[in-house]
Amino acid sequence: MLHSRGKTKPVHPLTKSEELAEFIGILLGDGSVYVNHKHSIYSIRIASSYADERAYAEYIFALMRRVFGTKPRWGEFKKRCFYVCLDRLEAVNALMSVGVFPGNKKANQVRMPTWILENETYLRACLRGLFDTDGSVYRLSNKDPHLLRISFSSAIPALRDEVIPSLQKLGIPCSKPIHRNVFITRKSAITRYCNEIGFRNQKHLMRIRKLSSVV
Repeated sequence: MLHSRGKTKPVHPLTKSEELAEFIGILLGDGSVYVNHKHSIYSIRIASSYADERAYAEYIFALMRRVFGTKPRWGEFKKRCFYVCLDRLEAVNALMSVGVFPGNKKANQVRMPTWILENETYLRACLRGLFDTDGSVYRLSNKDPHLLRISFSSAIPALRDEVIPSLQKLGIPCSKPIHRNVFITRKSAITRYCNEIGFRNQKHLMRIRKLSSVV
C-alpha cells in the first residue's frame, strides 16, 4: 500500500464485479497507473481519441465514476486525444488490492488478475474492455464484403499470450499470435464473440453492424 504525508480523499472499496473486470480490461488496454512519490502524483488514466470515440469515452467516464464512487476528470493529452483521469492515492491503492499495480505495463509484462481468469463472467467483461480499447473490426476481403475479422493488438507479450487461452476457454477460436496481433476470423467465432462478449465501443459495434449481418 502506498502512503502520503498529506490528506487523502476516500474512494469506494473495490469489490470483484463485472464492471470492475471490464474497467481493468480497459485500463490494461488504453490506460496507465502513474505514481510519482516525489511530487505526490497518484493517477489512473485512460486515453481516448475523443473525436472518434466520444460515446465510448463518456462510457468510460461513467464507468470509472461507478467503480470508484467518485467523479474523474477530463484532461487533454495531445491534439485530438483526451484522457479520463482519477487523481487519488486511495484509488491507486484500491487497484493494487485487486491485483493491478502502477508502472510501465510493457516493462512489467502485465496480465489479467487471477480472480478474473478464474471466473468466466469476469473474464468476458475483461476481454470486452481489452478488445474495445486495443481491438479492431475490419473487412478481410474486398471481394466478399461480409468476410470480417476481429483483431486484438498489444505490444505486451504476456497480455497478448494470455488473451488466446482466455478466448479458447470461452469457446471462441482464434489465431496464434502474428506479430502483435491475435485474430478472430471464423464467422461462427465472430458471432459467438458478439453474442457472449460484445462491444461497448460504438465505433466497433457500428462497424460490425455495417459490414455484416452477424449482430
